[in-house]
Amino acid sequence: MSFKTTLLVLLLFVISVGLYLGLDRKPAETTTTELTISQKHHLSVEQVKKVTVTGTGADFLSYILTKIDTQTEKGWEIAPLITKEEKTKAAPEVVTQLLADLLEKKIKRQIEVTDLSLYQLDPAQIQVGVWTSTVDRTIFLIGKKTADYSVYVKAKNAPDVFLVESSLVSDLMLPLSHFQVTGQADLKKPEKARLLDFQRTDCHRIEIKKGQRKVVCQKIETGWQTVEPSIVQLEAKTVSDLLFGVDALRVEQDLEQSLETVSLTITFLVSDTRPTVLKLGQARGDFVTVGLEQSADTYLVRSRFLQPLETILKRSGSELIRDFNQLVIDADTTN
Repeated sequence: MSFKTTLLVLLLFVISVGLYLGLDRKPAETTTTELTISQKHHLSVEQVKKVTVTGTGADFLSYILTKIDTQTEKGWEIAPLITKEEKTKAAPEVVTQLLADLLEKKIKRQIEVTDLSLYQLDPAQIQVGVWTSTVDRTIFLIGKKTADYSVYVKAKNAPDVFLVESSLVSDLMLPLSHFQVTGQADLKKPEKARLLDFQRTDCHRIEIKKGQRKVVCQKIETGWQTVEPSIVQLEAKTVSDLLFGVDALRVEQDLEQSLETVSLTITFLVSDTRPTVLKLGQARGDFVTVGLEQSADTYLVRSRFLQPLETILKRSGSELIRDFNQLVIDADTTN
């Protein structure tokens, strides 16, 4: 057999093997679900008694949260897992929020996979161990993020992989100082109430308006775009940052008065639920006054969410950016 013939036979063999392996590799099967992590794995926030969070990143500080439930004391303790630092008191409301952010995350979809390393689940980027009064331990593996702001998650002893909102990663990577309280005075501080609560992942339309001027953002298959006053593509991260920022708002102060000036009104539309309406008043440094449609009160909240809002308004080309700028300018001139 000549060299050329041998080379041709070898080439055909390699191609045949490649085709076989390619045809034999089945695509991941995807199913949708309306369950939360809590519902899927029968884990209740109220029943959690211990949590461990470990990560592979060099800057990730693994930690353990332990519930205190005795006749004389109730609460939580936190400590690093690697170093031998003593446990310190953890703010109960912060721990509860973390548990809710983890267990109440809505599962977007489930997939069946054979190679976990493709999703950075073996080894996992983050591992979360959850102990409850009824379940000894459930370990969640947190993998890589996706382009649609999801992250792959898998319960270690369960076969399927599912996707949830990628904000879970930042929730788990909060510094220990975020949980700690410095003394008894801090322990007695009332929990800052959440301003509102809506399923930001299910939001499909955002309307920003003042008077007759309006910007409408619509969710589409490929992300988000404005449909009024004109069609303009928006960065998904910008809209996600706005939704996350508004959903995370907490009442810093109840001003116990009506909102005198409404600079802008933002309406968030979620399927099968009443629209959530947020009225913006006046910016005050790092804070902004806001009101809700169903309440006559005015609240002071952190103004971080104004940055993605400004980006959307600029991108839309709407004259509403003038109203937004006036909101900030008026605040600067009154300081």
